Amino acid sequence: GESKSRKRAAPGDNWLPPGWRVEDKIRTSGATAGSVDKYYYEPNTGRKFRSRTEVLYYLEHGTSKRGTKKAE
Repeated sequence: GESKSRKRAAPGDNWLPPGWRVEDKIRTSGATAGSVDKYYYEPNTGRKFRSRTEVLYYLEHGTSKRGTKKAE
């Protein structure tokens, strides 16, 4: 029974709201070549997020962490 412990770390980004896109970008050069950057795209605005933390913050507060209240 692994089915019960499905709270936080569900694979496949199930925590994302419907419609969100996730892109894996693999770095091809530099000291960090081979590491993967995950990008999250908000469906309505096309806004790009670089981390799950940013997405969760945005979902909770309706704004990104940048501080200033600029829409675009």
